[in-house]
Amino acid sequence: MSEGLPDWTAAVEQLTARGAEFEMTEQLVLGRRVRTYVRGPRTLVEIVRSMAGHGDRIYYAYEGEYLTYAEAHARIVRLAHWLLEAGVEPGDRVGVAMRNYPEWPVVFWAAVSVGAIAVPLNAWWTGRELAFAIEDCEPVMVFADADRLERLKSTGPGSGPMSIGVRTRGVGDLDLEDILHSSADGGIVSPDLPEVALGPESDATIFYTSGTTGFPKGAVGTHRNMLSNLHAVRFRSAAAALMRGEDPADLPRRSMLLAVPLFHVTGCHSIMQPTTAAGGRLVAMHRWDPERAVELIAREEVTAFTGVPTMVLELLDAQRRLGVELPTLKYIGAGGAPAPPEMVRRVTSQLGIEAGNGYGMTESSALAVATSGPLYRAAPDSVGRPPPVTDVKVVDEAGRTVGVGESGELWIRGPNVVRGYWNRPEATAEAITDGWLHSGDVAVVDSEGTVRIVDRIKDVVIRGGENIYCVEVEDALYEHPGVLEAVAFGVPHERLGDELAVVVVTRPGFDLGVEAIEAHVGERLARFKVPTRIYLRTDPLPRNASGKLLKRSVREQILVAETTGGEGPGA
Repeated sequence: MSEGLPDWTAAVEQLTARGAEFEMTEQLVLGRRVRTYVRGPRTLVEIVRSMAGHGDRIYYAYEGEYLTYAEAHARIVRLAHWLLEAGVEPGDRVGVAMRNYPEWPVVFWAAVSVGAIAVPLNAWWTGRELAFAIEDCEPVMVFADADRLERLKSTGPGSGPMSIGVRTRGVGDLDLEDILHSSADGGIVSPDLPEVALGPESDATIFYTSGTTGFPKGAVGTHRNMLSNLHAVRFRSAAAALMRGEDPADLPRRSMLLAVPLFHVTGCHSIMQPTTAAGGRLVAMHRWDPERAVELIAREEVTAFTGVPTMVLELLDAQRRLGVELPTLKYIGAGGAPAPPEMVRRVTSQLGIEAGNGYGMTESSALAVATSGPLYRAAPDSVGRPPPVTDVKVVDEAGRTVGVGESGELWIRGPNVVRGYWNRPEATAEAITDGWLHSGDVAVVDSEGTVRIVDRIKDVVIRGGENIYCVEVEDALYEHPGVLEAVAFGVPHERLGDELAVVVVTRPGFDLGVEAIEAHVGERLARFKVPTRIYLRTDPLPRNASGKLLKRSVREQILVAETTGGEGPGA
């Protein structure tokens, strides 16, 4: 920290002081006392109402299409009135199943504005998976694009919800554009949202967990839950500004590259919501392509980008390869997967800008812990510290708090923790204890409150009684210039219990062999942490729609190959 500038503790004290922007109070929320902020919107409707004030400023850019705030607000208002006329009542579920089209936020904001529960459905799901979620939460209607409507039809006839087609004609029961035009022609021209009784504890969203094992569960988020992420993003930016010696009130309005899906909390909570609330611009991609991302950042004068760490590294590679200057880009953030320490070093050295990292999950309404700027540079292997209204602790298998610096499962408590899973009280009770959310991740918290995620509990490799945390091995691998992607996991060993395997995706132009990998890791970690099975490949590792690595899938490929006498993935 530079001499004379506040550290994290001083920044928190300044920002949360009486009368300051993030002044706190205590409230009874769903039967438990939690800290909340005194100021800021109480429901998502306040964000929607604020959109009209940004007028002709560009709100959403998508593949050459531009939607202004005034246009978006008018469409949201029309759709909100139509939803009420169609019989949608507070608490009804409204599904959203489409790409990141400009219609996505219009439908989302209209649904939550009338008290409905917006249910973003994974656009990568098969018809069977979509049908499961629809049967689970029983939406009264689903807004879907042509691909998703086709998948829903493939599940066979049934008495499912009303389907509203988006960017398609004659496929759904109704068409969104027809609804918007008929609303205007039919007299629904009110400039204001309809009046609906809503409060902070009203249900707002159901986000389904990624479902990498079995069918997903629907995490029910309230207006307060979702808004907690808005405050977390704002607080992180304000604290980082103070630590740089800047006035948080002078932070520029962001133009965000939206390259992650809105049907996950990173895209919806951490990117769409705060950008909308601040009157910023969302620049959406049709699909992730690092060279296209560089082009859009340059052309649309994007100021910030957030993606999973692999996307960040691919963006850096593309920018260096293309040699394109990105003078407007001021911030790159990562989340959704462990970020190697090398990432922050590359962002700062290659682009000379600020980097950030966040940790959270669907059940914590995205950000639970975050870091950026000086705090991140000082501890690049960490995910930072929780915002002032959120508590974290590390517990052992019996749920007892462990000592400072000891590892255990990370638990999270605060206004960001969802109220539970849709119609699954047993699963809710297993995941949340007295308001504490069980993360399922192994973490260490130091004496200053900095959180380091060590590994998923089920992914700890115990080799001959010694614990090997896969993230540590993966971080070491990423330090090699020839490694593009890396994943570490345990496989059975008849004598040691487990042994460590890694799959490494090599960069083009590097002749990287098994012995070089062994030597590289052996120079950085204890001998027992050097992988004994190394698989090299050139094609990308499998990921789900949110960009998270499907480690289970890679591991199963290894085990199947061993059983059948194959050579493993990518061999």
